[in-house]
Amino acid sequence: MSKNRYRSGDNNVIDDITGFKHKASEMMKLSGEQKGLLTHKSNWNPAHPQLNIRPKPDKQTVRNVRLRQDENFLSKSEVTNLITYSEDFSKWSEAGTSVVPANTTESPDGTTTADTLTDNDVSAYEFAYQSINNISATTIHTASIYVLKDTIGRSTRFPRFYLRYTGSTSEANILQIDTSNGGTRVAPSSDPSFEYGVIDNGLWWRVYLIAASQDDANTSAKIDIYPSVGASVGWSTSVTATGSITVWGAQLETGTTPSMYVKTMEAPVTRPVISTVTQDDL
Repeated sequence: MSKNRYRSGDNNVIDDITGFKHKASEMMKLSGEQKGLLTHKSNWNPAHPQLNIRPKPDKQTVRNVRLRQDENFLSKSEVTNLITYSEDFSKWSEAGTSVVPANTTESPDGTTTADTLTDNDVSAYEFAYQSINNISATTIHTASIYVLKDTIGRSTRFPRFYLRYTGSTSEANILQIDTSNGGTRVAPSSDPSFEYGVIDNGLWWRVYLIAASQDDANTSAKIDIYPSVGASVGWSTSVTATGSITVWGAQLETGTTPSMYVKTMEAPVTRPVISTVTQDDL
């Protein structure tokens, strides 16, 4: 027959699971989700090993950081592309004997409709251009064009883009771009409020120029594309510079921002208003 013996420090403890009172020497510590609690050894079972796993949360890194946008799938106003043959630069006017083979490269929309412009003359600048007549020159216009990214830095060749206004006086707003990294340099321009930018569009840069004429009598705009105006880290221009760029999707529109591209052929094209579709409409 066993005898109850006094055991020093063997105080009474309340079972956290059942609420009954037991001696401390008979209690077991729980683990897992109940870690830190005590229960009598008759109730104790080993915790499953997975209860002790401490998962690490996945990194919540946003691949392309953008400003928060409205939850609209489409929200586009009416836009008219005033340029003709927006993808066929062989139909643009040329200065010099600029080489413009058409449809050399896959374009941003997946079709082989991008063209290569080349300046191969070391004694004169060669470029493609288009004039757009009968416009309100004092209205702000945005000119934009897609330029293929490459590994040719400006130390080897850099192109130049013009948004000009003509009719009464000749005005020029000028942007140069490094096609290897999207870097830009602005040349002295006529519009003191001239704005510009380069949008990263995957394999392409979308270059844009925003300006208005300072002469109410000007009635025409003109877009110039120079494949190569210099070969210098410091953006120094030189007529001897030669080289090529690949371009697609030229656009001239009224407004202060480049909008969704609209393809044209022999005449300007207007994209009608597209109704806004929100998640509540689905």
